[in-house]
Amino acid sequence: MPDWMIKIERKNQRRRKASRLSRIDFTPNPQEALAGDVINWKNTDTEPHWPAPFDEYGKLNKTGYMTHKIPPGATSDIGFSPDAADKGKELEYGCVLHPGEKGIIKVLLSPPVLVLRSLLFVTLAVLLQPLPVYAEGSFVPCPEPGALPLYKMPEITRDPAKKTLQAVITVRDEERLVWFRSGDEPGAPAFCAPQRLRFFTGPASSNNSQSAPTAQGLPEPVPGPTLRARVGDWVNITFLNHVDVNNFQGSLDRGDQGLGCDQVKSQDPYPAKNNEMPNCLHGSSTANLHFHGLHVTPNTTGDNVLLMIRPSPRDPKGNPQVTEASVKDVFKRVFDKCEAKSPPKHWEELPAEWRKKQETLLRKYDETGPYQGKYRPLPEAAQLWPRNKMAIEHGLWPQYQMGAYPYCFNIPEYKEKNGKPEGVRMGQAPGTYWYHAHKHGSSALNVANGMAGAFIIEGEYDDTLRAFYKPKGGLTEQVLVIQQIGVSSSLIAPPGPTRPLLSINGRRQPVIEMKPGEVQLWRFVNAAWVSGVQFFDPKSYDPKNTTEWRQTARDGIQLSPENYARAAKDNPPFLLSPGNRVDLLVKAPAVAGRYDLRFADAISTNTPQDKVNDPILLTIQVSAAPSVDMPFPSKEDFPKLPSFLEDIAPETIHISREVTFNTKVTPVEGKAALRDETIDDRLFKDQTISQSMLQDTAEEWTLLNTTLPPPGVAHPFHIHVNPFQVIEVFDPNDPREQGANCYKAEDPSTWKSCQPPLEKPYVWRDTIAIPAARQMGEVVVPGHVKMRTRFDDFPGLFVLHCHILIHEDHGMMQLIQVVPNNVMIKHH
Repeated sequence: MPDWMIKIERKNQRRRKASRLSRIDFTPNPQEALAGDVINWKNTDTEPHWPAPFDEYGKLNKTGYMTHKIPPGATSDIGFSPDAADKGKELEYGCVLHPGEKGIIKVLLSPPVLVLRSLLFVTLAVLLQPLPVYAEGSFVPCPEPGALPLYKMPEITRDPAKKTLQAVITVRDEERLVWFRSGDEPGAPAFCAPQRLRFFTGPASSNNSQSAPTAQGLPEPVPGPTLRARVGDWVNITFLNHVDVNNFQGSLDRGDQGLGCDQVKSQDPYPAKNNEMPNCLHGSSTANLHFHGLHVTPNTTGDNVLLMIRPSPRDPKGNPQVTEASVKDVFKRVFDKCEAKSPPKHWEELPAEWRKKQETLLRKYDETGPYQGKYRPLPEAAQLWPRNKMAIEHGLWPQYQMGAYPYCFNIPEYKEKNGKPEGVRMGQAPGTYWYHAHKHGSSALNVANGMAGAFIIEGEYDDTLRAFYKPKGGLTEQVLVIQQIGVSSSLIAPPGPTRPLLSINGRRQPVIEMKPGEVQLWRFVNAAWVSGVQFFDPKSYDPKNTTEWRQTARDGIQLSPENYARAAKDNPPFLLSPGNRVDLLVKAPAVAGRYDLRFADAISTNTPQDKVNDPILLTIQVSAAPSVDMPFPSKEDFPKLPSFLEDIAPETIHISREVTFNTKVTPVEGKAALRDETIDDRLFKDQTISQSMLQDTAEEWTLLNTTLPPPGVAHPFHIHVNPFQVIEVFDPNDPREQGANCYKAEDPSTWKSCQPPLEKPYVWRDTIAIPAARQMGEVVVPGHVKMRTRFDDFPGLFVLHCHILIHEDHGMMQLIQVVPNNVMIKHH
């Protein structure tokens, strides 16, 4: 639900001098809100203040909202959230330290069609004159779903002459338009409100603008710019963190209040049984980049999700001190050296001036950072530079950076010489990938805010498809980033009306224009932080909707011609779990008109009746132009599968492992059940490696899911750096698996699919939903996925986790490592 803030102001200066019971104004008064909204207070006065509710006897309850004063210039770090029992009530509150005035929180039964938008800040300020009347307010009308065209995201493209993608990606924050549900029933109308979001932005190539489009005078919550490179390119990204931490007082970073986890009194941020560091919500203004699906180095300046890049310090005018201009020259030297040799292996390989600058910024932060409401030296345990210093002294890469970071890596191109790999053993498959924030403890909140974008890597796959369609009028491409925009710290929601709404490129139910019979390439990225998206054959819900599709790639990796041909019948349904991608060749109906594509909001793999959230994903507007009747490629015309994507041979398997995902639910009387999100019965633990693999070896893993309904979650397994081949899937809740000749609860050897086995060649993935378990008497029959993978080319530390990101933040993650399979030592 939305977050609001309230303003508290003295009525005049004279009364302040005349009496300690000086009068206080609360603005807006009343503050209108809905049950579930979060309300905070901000103090811009020179004295502390302490908002508190009146109890049934008319006295202020000091601990009703918070247990301490709000210092001058600070914002309350504990919010108040009215619940369903408060609907229709006017809740009175006052100031413990300055009694005499009352404020009111008016809890609405439902959102009004249109009300004046109240200020989002409840500020404590000393004023000599009454407040002006603001034309802003709490709610605004939402854009009509299905009325706006698909927004084409700005792109940052490669330099073909230099074979380099040069980009600047900046984390910023501003108020953007956000949708919220207004009722408790599926299909209830949405209402909109301005909310402060963190998001990615960057300068774009060609004529595209980097500014977000607006609706109702507010920027729409679009994803970050699309990156477009080619296999073999170097990627050089200047990453800037320009989040203003003063706008996110309730979401804490290390040391800011002397607390590890975010503190929310009115609602548990997540009903976790063990809501403790590092597996809790924290550090959401700290950022980094994860390049999801890329087969690149996980170390130093590559796909390094262990980095923690703090926001830039600000000058007296409030402007970031670390800017693109201030790092341009030194980062150019980093990029030039990276391309000439390789990504750096040791911190000392970076320019001395940058290393010194980072040490200076971090030392200053440690000496003057905010702690328990005051700016003073941080306690030793909260300081950042000593941690970096220790890492550097041990030859490790420091994790903490401030303001900016240079990402530099090569997208490996597979080459052969005399029938053997030359260079890398496994190249990067061209296709649809994405990038997103991956700071443990805030991955869900940051991705929910919109910190994500598509990353398209082109190669022979794209060349072949474009060549096929060139004489037929060309192939139009659509990049569609599905998001689930939200701001609440309570990021757990069951399927149905409480789930945040889905959008594509920042718009709900956008419209895509096509000619009759036209074929387009649609690249879907599911960047939602919790919801899977189940696609169905359009004819199943509208016989007149003859839209057709053919899958050409999953998770960025093209299908083999054989698998492409198998999927060429009757628009087979498929599930996009959080993190998944799919490439579709989509053919428009031959008759002009509007055609909806519907979906189901999925947390399991086989219960569509429980999945409905927002039934229309997008609309195809078929024009009245003459039909172009474009065909789909035949099996022979489809792109050939690169040799490095051939099936992993069973005889090459080095080790077999089992990895078990589970959501443990502990009932609590009168409250939400507590949950633990574990892998192998353990929460993520700092400085602990859970799996070690030898570089350039193949393994077979069985991914088990022992989670029972409810919630019956199909946990989406994702591993960084290396894709995998799915060779078996077993869903014990699937009715097709429950026949007389299928599995028996008392015999674990039968716990496998009784459907025809998956056909070779196997499909490659980097994320897959593991089916939930089934309770049969006293026996729990787990769902499972078997996969084979190769840990080729890149040693280093990285992670595997559940891609329902609130599960990852709360401990469903493991730190893993690939170690080199050779040494310099001889023994003879």
